[in-house]
Amino acid sequence: MSRWSQLSERNQAAMERNAESMLSDTRHDYLRSTGALRVVSLAYVAVTAAMAALWMYAPQLGAVGLIAWVIAVIALRLAVRSQADLADDVLDERMRVERNQAYLNAYRFVALIMIFPIAVAVFVIAAGEKDAVISLGYSPINALFWSAMSMVIGAPSVALAMQQSQRGRRP
Repeated sequence: MSRWSQLSERNQAAMERNAESMLSDTRHDYLRSTGALRVVSLAYVAVTAAMAALWMYAPQLGAVGLIAWVIAVIALRLAVRSQADLADDVLDERMRVERNQAYLNAYRFVALIMIFPIAVAVFVIAAGEKDAVISLGYSPINALFWSAMSMVIGAPSVALAMQQSQRGRRP
């Protein structure tokens, strides 16, 4: 057995142990009620917007926004028991279907959010000046990067939390 296959087996076993503890965790049930799932999801979106605004208008405070975002990610993942991030073999059939539907919804939402500003920019340039140029500095690039990363990382968990809150049950 090669060193890589031993590491792979060890990582698989650790992931299964961690998954069992996450799925059976009851310490954070206060985050899993219908209202709490909505509040945590909205808080995540608000922190993402605030982080982008900080990077854009007060880049010296961008790290503060990043710390708040990490806290929001942790709360969101605890609320959905990290179900969006677990492998198929540790989830039951119902949880896999629910997770896959959340990923589909998240993909559609993120694609729409990412494509819309690009389409507007292309339209404005095409309909406007022929020599139009889009230039971005340090602050807008950071705001765009952290916003995009936040959407990609958090959208599946937000979609899962919203699905679970609409069903009016705990995950």
